[in-house]
Amino acid sequence: MQVLGSENLNLKEPYVIVCNHQASLDLMGTRNPNKSMLPFKRGAFHLAVQAQVPIFPIVISPYRDFFSSKEKRFTSGTCTIRVLPKVETQGLSPQDVPRLTESVRQAMADALAEMSVNHHGHQGRGRSSPWCEEDSTGTTN
Repeated sequence: MQVLGSENLNLKEPYVIVCNHQASLDLMGTRNPNKSMLPFKRGAFHLAVQAQVPIFPIVISPYRDFFSSKEKRFTSGTCTIRVLPKVETQGLSPQDVPRLTESVRQAMADALAEMSVNHHGHQGRGRSSPWCEEDSTGTTN
Protein backbone atom coordinates (compact mmCIF):
# COMPACT_ATOMS: atom_id res chain seq x y z
CA MET A 1 0.00 0.00 0.00
CA GLN A 2 1.07 3.52 -0.78
CA VAL A 3 -0.55 6.45 1.03
CA LEU A 4 -0.63 9.94 -0.49
CA GLY A 5 -1.86 13.03 1.33
CA SER A 6 -1.70 11.66 4.88
CA GLU A 7 -0.48 15.11 5.90
CA ASN A 8 -4.06 16.29 5.24
CA LEU A 9 -5.30 14.39 8.30
CA ASN A 10 -5.42 16.52 11.41
CA LEU A 11 -5.80 14.10 14.29
CA LYS A 12 -6.28 16.87 16.88
CA GLU A 13 -9.90 17.53 15.95
CA PRO A 14 -12.90 15.29 15.27
CA TYR A 15 -13.76 14.58 11.64
CA VAL A 16 -15.72 12.22 9.41
CA ILE A 17 -14.01 10.00 6.84
CA VAL A 18 -15.77 9.19 3.59
CA CYS A 19 -14.14 6.61 1.30
CA ASN A 20 -14.94 4.54 -1.75
CA HIS A 21 -15.19 0.78 -1.50
CA GLN A 22 -14.81 -1.84 -4.17
CA ALA A 23 -15.36 -5.35 -2.83
CA SER A 24 -16.67 -7.36 0.10
CA LEU A 25 -13.15 -7.25 1.57
CA ASP A 26 -13.49 -3.53 2.19
CA LEU A 27 -14.40 -2.61 5.75
CA MET A 28 -17.79 -0.97 5.07
CA GLY A 29 -20.89 -0.98 3.30
CA THR A 30 -22.04 -1.25 -0.39
CA ARG A 31 -19.87 -2.95 -3.05
CA ASN A 32 -19.68 -2.05 -6.73
CA PRO A 33 -17.89 -4.40 -9.13
CA ASN A 34 -17.94 -1.75 -11.85
CA LYS A 35 -15.25 0.87 -12.38
CA SER A 36 -17.42 3.86 -11.46
CA MET A 37 -18.60 5.14 -8.08
CA LEU A 38 -22.24 4.74 -7.18
CA PRO A 39 -24.17 7.66 -5.67
CA PHE A 40 -23.31 8.17 -2.01
CA LYS A 41 -25.67 7.64 0.88
CA ARG A 42 -25.98 10.83 2.93
CA GLY A 43 -25.66 9.63 6.52
CA ALA A 44 -21.98 10.55 6.92
CA PHE A 45 -22.64 13.99 5.44
CA HIS A 46 -25.59 14.63 7.78
CA LEU A 47 -23.40 13.56 10.71
CA ALA A 48 -20.59 15.91 9.68
CA VAL A 49 -22.97 18.85 9.18
CA GLN A 50 -24.78 18.25 12.47
CA ALA A 51 -21.46 18.04 14.33
CA GLN A 52 -19.99 20.90 12.26
CA VAL A 53 -16.80 18.85 11.71
CA PRO A 54 -14.79 18.49 8.50
CA ILE A 55 -15.01 15.57 6.11
CA PHE A 56 -11.86 13.82 4.89
CA PRO A 57 -12.49 12.15 1.53
CA ILE A 58 -10.25 9.10 1.07
CA VAL A 59 -9.94 7.40 -2.31
CA ILE A 60 -8.62 3.86 -2.76
CA SER A 61 -7.16 3.08 -6.18
CA PRO A 62 -8.69 0.25 -8.20
CA TYR A 63 -7.26 -3.11 -7.26
CA ARG A 64 -8.97 -5.09 -9.99
CA ASP A 65 -5.57 -5.73 -11.64
CA PHE A 66 -4.37 -7.74 -8.63
CA PHE A 67 -7.58 -8.98 -6.98
CA SER A 68 -9.76 -11.86 -8.10
CA SER A 69 -13.32 -11.14 -6.97
CA LYS A 70 -14.32 -14.68 -7.88
CA GLU A 71 -11.63 -16.28 -5.71
CA LYS A 72 -11.54 -13.42 -3.15
CA ARG A 73 -7.76 -13.48 -3.46
CA PHE A 74 -5.05 -10.88 -4.03
CA THR A 75 -1.97 -11.35 -6.15
CA SER A 76 1.04 -9.04 -6.16
CA GLY A 77 0.30 -5.35 -6.71
CA THR A 78 0.21 -1.88 -5.21
CA CYS A 79 -2.87 -0.18 -3.80
CA THR A 80 -2.74 3.59 -3.50
CA ILE A 81 -4.75 5.36 -0.82
CA ARG A 82 -5.15 9.08 -1.40
CA VAL A 83 -6.33 11.38 1.37
CA LEU A 84 -7.91 14.45 -0.19
CA PRO A 85 -7.89 17.79 1.64
CA LYS A 86 -10.57 18.23 4.25
CA VAL A 87 -13.96 19.60 3.33
CA GLU A 88 -15.28 22.07 5.90
CA THR A 89 -18.89 21.88 7.06
CA GLN A 90 -18.85 24.90 9.41
CA GLY A 91 -21.98 26.97 8.84
CA LEU A 92 -23.70 24.35 6.65
CA SER A 93 -27.23 23.18 7.39
CA PRO A 94 -29.15 19.99 6.56
CA GLN A 95 -30.41 21.73 3.40
CA ASP A 96 -26.79 21.85 2.14
CA VAL A 97 -26.26 18.09 2.50
CA PRO A 98 -27.39 17.01 -1.00
CA ARG A 99 -25.08 19.50 -2.70
CA LEU A 100 -22.23 18.74 -0.27
CA THR A 101 -22.65 14.99 -0.88
CA GLU A 102 -22.51 15.35 -4.65
CA SER A 103 -19.59 17.78 -4.52
CA VAL A 104 -17.49 15.42 -2.39
CA ARG A 105 -18.53 12.44 -4.52
CA GLN A 106 -17.47 14.29 -7.69
CA ALA A 107 -14.08 15.24 -6.22
CA MET A 108 -13.56 11.62 -5.23
CA ALA A 109 -14.73 10.33 -8.63
CA ASP A 110 -12.26 12.68 -10.33
CA ALA A 111 -9.44 11.44 -8.09
CA LEU A 112 -10.44 7.82 -8.73
CA ALA A 113 -10.47 8.39 -12.50
CA GLU A 114 -7.01 9.97 -12.23
CA MET A 115 -5.75 7.06 -10.16
CA SER A 116 -7.28 4.53 -12.57
CA VAL A 117 -5.29 5.98 -15.46
CA ASN A 118 -2.12 6.47 -13.45
CA HIS A 119 -1.65 3.41 -11.24
CA HIS A 120 0.96 5.28 -9.19
CA GLY A 121 -1.67 7.76 -8.00
CA HIS A 122 0.37 10.90 -8.65
CA GLN A 123 -1.59 14.04 -7.89
CA GLY A 124 -2.84 16.19 -10.69
CA ARG A 125 -5.40 18.89 -11.17
CA GLY A 126 -8.87 17.90 -10.05
CA ARG A 127 -12.15 19.71 -10.48
CA SER A 128 -12.80 22.76 -8.43
CA SER A 129 -15.61 22.55 -5.91
CA PRO A 130 -17.22 25.16 -3.67
CA TRP A 131 -16.81 22.78 -0.69
CA CYS A 132 -13.24 21.61 -1.23
CA GLU A 133 -10.09 23.41 -0.17
CA GLU A 134 -6.89 23.94 -2.09
CA ASP A 135 -3.96 21.95 -0.76
CA SER A 136 -0.43 23.21 -0.31
CA THR A 137 0.65 22.09 -3.80
CA GLY A 138 -2.01 24.27 -5.44
CA THR A 139 -4.09 21.27 -6.47
CA THR A 140 -7.80 21.65 -5.83
CA ASN A 141 -9.51 18.54 -4.56
